Amino acid sequence: MDTVTHTLIGFFLTVVLLHLYGYYMYRRRVLWCGIIATFLLDLDIFLRFFGDGYYLVYHRTLTHSLFGVVIFALFLAAAFTRKKDEFGMYFRVAFFGFFAHVLYDLFTSWGTAILYPISETRFAVEILPIIDIWLWIILIGAFVLWLFRRESELRIAAAALGLAVVFTACMGLFGIIAEISNGPHAESFPTFVNPVVWNIIEKGNGEYISYQHNVFTRERTQAHHYPISDHVLIEQSKGSSLVEQYLRFSSYAVPEVVGADAVEWYDLRFMRDGKAGFVLRIDLDEDGGVVRERMISREENRLHGALEGRKRELN
Repeated sequence: MDTVTHTLIGFFLTVVLLHLYGYYMYRRRVLWCGIIATFLLDLDIFLRFFGDGYYLVYHRTLTHSLFGVVIFALFLAAAFTRKKDEFGMYFRVAFFGFFAHVLYDLFTSWGTAILYPISETRFAVEILPIIDIWLWIILIGAFVLWLFRRESELRIAAAALGLAVVFTACMGLFGIIAEISNGPHAESFPTFVNPVVWNIIEKGNGEYISYQHNVFTRERTQAHHYPISDHVLIEQSKGSSLVEQYLRFSSYAVPEVVGADAVEWYDLRFMRDGKAGFVLRIDLDEDGGVVRERMISREENRLHGALEGRKRELN
């Protein structure tokens, strides 16, 4: 999930804990402890300094594991503790903040290695997009109300968390309906805007089929077909360390040969309207060696395609 959602869920959760356990004397420090706990785990974004592939593989591993939750809660509690008898209080707040962060990340398609370092397997319930505008509306609306009605903060916090849980449960139900409606070989993923419209991916005969399905009207959009190819350039591109890392991360990796010397890799989970959210581009030399490897955004890929098309027209 995004930082806004994590922070506000952590804030309201801490408000509830503050009133539930009577931490009124430590209000300011308890609130800060809970808020910091909700976004501290995403500091593993600095893994990007080691490369995009490294980030894909190791983001949401140690920091987002059950082991990591306990370890980071211990460290954060120790950092906030002034007197010995305060440690348990801060540990409880930090633990619930970290746990809520991992739980909501588990609901997204990116996947979370909750058993790391025992296992690098990513678990994903896949019922929420990474950025959910409806959760934003619930949580930001509740926060604005809290700014003007702080005397009712417990009721506001409980209502915000309750609505978030109900919305998440509804999304889970919609996802189940989407998969049942499209057969045993279909897997569903939420879209970014409409909670009742779901992305569906099916593995057909030598291809992946992707389309959108409305769980209420049962309408489907036009399907996009992605052939599973064993082209020689695709096999050569697998010699890229970035592709090797990408394949460890991606559940639905689809390669496409571009021109005579390049391959682009997509993850169907992050496709929108048949276009990739981000693209892995591998340039190869005449002998199949990797010349250049990089990860580019959807917009960068669109501009690159337009530029390449213009070059072909000029030639």
